[in-house]
Amino acid sequence: AYYVLADYRGVLGDLPPYEAVLALIDKVGINGVPGDLFFANPDPVRSIRFQFAVDESVLDGACERLAGLKG
Repeated sequence: AYYVLADYRGVLGDLPPYEAVLALIDKVGINGVPGDLFFANPDPVRSIRFQFAVDESVLDGACERLAGLKG
């Protein structure tokens, strides 16, 4: 599988990771895993882990929806 940890503060603010995942689902229908789960010191982490081992058409759609978050 392929994964990326993405910092979300530029589009979702300084929400805790779990809340950021819920906001992302609510705003654009894309799910991820709270990034703080992968760190020994999770407090400063503001990232979401995305899995992207999917068809290219699925990735294209997700990218379009994510691009819509830019202010």
